[in-house]
Amino acid sequence: MVVGSDIASPPFNYTVVATVMTPNKRYTSVIEGAAFASELNRSLDCTFTITLLTADGAGEEQVFVANDVLTQQTGNGTFVISFTGSDVESEDQVIVSSTVDVTNPDAPVASTSYSLPNATNAFEGSVEVELSSNILTAFALSSEEQMVVLRCS
Repeated sequence: MVVGSDIASPPFNYTVVATVMTPNKRYTSVIEGAAFASELNRSLDCTFTITLLTADGAGEEQVFVANDVLTQQTGNGTFVISFTGSDVESEDQVIVSSTVDVTNPDAPVASTSYSLPNATNAFEGSVEVELSSNILTAFALSSEEQMVVLRCS
């Protein structure tokens, strides 16, 4: 059975209850879920770049990569992404967690935290999101001073 948007417009929660009866037993399964107007669950390849200032004031980039990172849609216009990225030149790793809200396409927001071996930091920054027919295809977010950038596509 298909429920059209004329009956239930997204977002909405649903529950499906299925019962199988035999002469001796009754088996019931319950499945719960949510239907959203957008599709933000995706598998993306991500690059996390942090610019470290050296003693002479110059910037040195450290680039971390993670492939096949899954986003998890948590609302009609929100998703979270968490992953461990590996430095392309060393054995360093970074743990990244970000919550992205694209409910207002004119002003998307993100809150991101990341942990390196010697420090944990967080920032709120600007977000650019690419949607194709309400399906997430890519996004990029950065700190205000562009010292930390996360790109996923």
